[in-house]
Amino acid sequence: RQDYFLSPDGTTMVVLARPARSAQKLDFNRALLAGVWRAENRALEAFRARQPAPRLGTAHKPDSFNAYAAGSEPTLRVGYTGMHAVAVENEASLRSDILLNTLTAGLFVLAIYLVAYWRVRLAVHVILVLGVAVLFTLALAMPLHGAVGVLGVGFTSILIGMGEDYAVYLHNTFQGYRSAGLGEEAALRKTLVRCGPSILAAAVTAAAAFFGLFLAHFRAVAELGFLAGLGLTLCALLMLSLFPALMLGAAGRRGGAE
Repeated sequence: RQDYFLSPDGTTMVVLARPARSAQKLDFNRALLAGVWRAENRALEAFRARQPAPRLGTAHKPDSFNAYAAGSEPTLRVGYTGMHAVAVENEASLRSDILLNTLTAGLFVLAIYLVAYWRVRLAVHVILVLGVAVLFTLALAMPLHGAVGVLGVGFTSILIGMGEDYAVYLHNTFQGYRSAGLGEEAALRKTLVRCGPSILAAAVTAAAAFFGLFLAHFRAVAELGFLAGLGLTLCALLMLSLFPALMLGAAGRRGGAE
């Protein structure tokens, strides 16, 4: 259903449409805006065909839909608003936001580890495990919860900021046992026995607190709580499986070099 209003001077037209589905359906939003962009292109093509040809402005849409919207001195401008258009725009910027947040937080953690331990390999291993945790979280969140919203992107910084604590605990304990004269495998077993319950308890506690936000009425806050809780749980599991394997491999290479 749609309607339009034309200004008395004939310079501005507002077209109102009521989509058939909710703005929370991202697949529908993408299809809807793609249809609107194609319709705009057809209208601009017909508008340009008039004699004398008017000057056309560039519409706010991707380049793939911009075939008929060229002009150096535009007099025709097209814009979109409404939750469906906003949702499509937010989704388009979401991927770059996730990448930027993850890289920024990861670089800060990398710098801190380099300053504190002066071990590049350790810093790389920590960032690798945290990056895998982010990827696993997104892979599970999509089928369980749906597409990630704008506020939900912040879970990557929460995950990296809290998850690296587990790595510090494991690394220091492992090195303590190694300094006491234990072999690599024995030190790793003792490290997991000593640190495992504490890490799992901390992860469950933090995840439960964030999962509590899932009950919030504000969808963006609920989404952030779900992603942070799921991410911290997966991070703890990876820190007790993947990270010890990386520590053991690094210790074996150092021992072989010696």
